[in-house]
Amino acid sequence: MKAILIYCYYKTSKFYKTWGEKGYSGTGKTIVFGSIALNLLSILTIVSFFTRIRIISIEIIPIVFILSWFWGYFYMRGIRYEDLEMKYYNESNSTIKGWIVFGYYLLSTILYALCLIYFN
Repeated sequence: MKAILIYCYYKTSKFYKTWGEKGYSGTGKTIVFGSIALNLLSILTIVSFFTRIRIISIEIIPIVFILSWFWGYFYMRGIRYEDLEMKYYNESNSTIKGWIVFGYYLLSTILYALCLIYFN
């Protein structure tokens, strides 16, 4: 799991670096763990629906995002983008892998939106 998160971080940071952003490393971490927060909120919404216990409220959403951000900060603390750039220098099928990472982010957002629409 850690290798997948690190690769998602690398591809996201690489995208923002080629786009010309100066804080590409922080942006990559924020987006990776923001998508994890959306997945956690989707799970909480589904559990809330089936247990008939109101877990999800407007107050819990920022708490989940903040906890996810702190967890991501400590989880990715020793990982530098420059080291990953050297590691994945000659990777094969990088465009396809980049689209898969983008699809993961897009599906995380769509899943959360569908959970809010259907289960609330």
